[in-house]
Amino acid sequence: MKSRVAAEGLTIVLVVLSWVPLAAQDVGPQWPAAPRERGVISEGRSVSPFFEGWYENPDGTFTLSFGYFNRNTEEAVNLPVGPDNFIAPADYDGVQPTLFTPGRETGVFTVTVPGNFARNGGRVVWTLRSRARSPHSVPGKVGVEAYRLHYGPTAMGSLPPMLKLHRDGPELWGPMTIAGDARLVSARSGSEVWRPAGSVGNPLALAASVGTPVTLTVWVTDRLDPDAERDPLRGGARWYTHQGPALALFSEERPEPDEEAGNRATTTVTFSEPGEYVLRVRADNFNPIDSMPARQCCWTNGYVRVTVSR
Repeated sequence: MKSRVAAEGLTIVLVVLSWVPLAAQDVGPQWPAAPRERGVISEGRSVSPFFEGWYENPDGTFTLSFGYFNRNTEEAVNLPVGPDNFIAPADYDGVQPTLFTPGRETGVFTVTVPGNFARNGGRVVWTLRSRARSPHSVPGKVGVEAYRLHYGPTAMGSLPPMLKLHRDGPELWGPMTIAGDARLVSARSGSEVWRPAGSVGNPLALAASVGTPVTLTVWVTDRLDPDAERDPLRGGARWYTHQGPALALFSEERPEPDEEAGNRATTTVTFSEPGEYVLRVRADNFNPIDSMPARQCCWTNGYVRVTVSR
């Protein structure tokens, strides 16, 4: 029997990093309160992987972005890395989520491939199998212009916000979690720039014990192109259980101004089971003008690995 996690008790924390009213960010509920009355299914459906698109990097590599769609409206699904959740080639396996919250999640993780891999027609294929049904696979590849993503600002000047997992940095940027603005990164910096501390391939490491809350603090600042046609917005952050044996429980946030390091917000996370976890924090400046997830802008991912003991 496949491992499943019921959504009862599921908590996704929206961390508010300024005092602007919530409506200004246009963040509503992710699924209806009474799904069966609306003709949709609350549980028992499958999860499908999504290929969001590809970026061409300054150093000649390419980054592929992936998300997913959990067709349930109330049930989170647990698919550990293995025969029901794997990426091929195996070199890229292991960074994908294993806990899937209801609905569509965009740009959850990325993988970076060498330039020759992409030019030779290489593909990175993510496969999910849930409910003992036929597997769903999606290929990520470079070259199809309809799937080309870019590092440039949107029409109104929005860019991915600055995210820091430490007060002193590094400053993380974009769904691919690089150190600094990708438009300014020199190819001479080398491949290390794509895997700073806090990226999906190099999560920040913490330790915890079952039932004992651990404090999580992030810094987020809205970042705009110099010619932007809008004023800065508040930043926001949502925490997710990316991998782990069970969903983590996040507390309500505590926003605090920090003019030197960016807006600061603190929350706590509590674990009900021991094991290895990866938490993802998505910092965003989403607004209904030009920076919504469907437009692949504007958010920055950060990752924290937590070893939980009894």
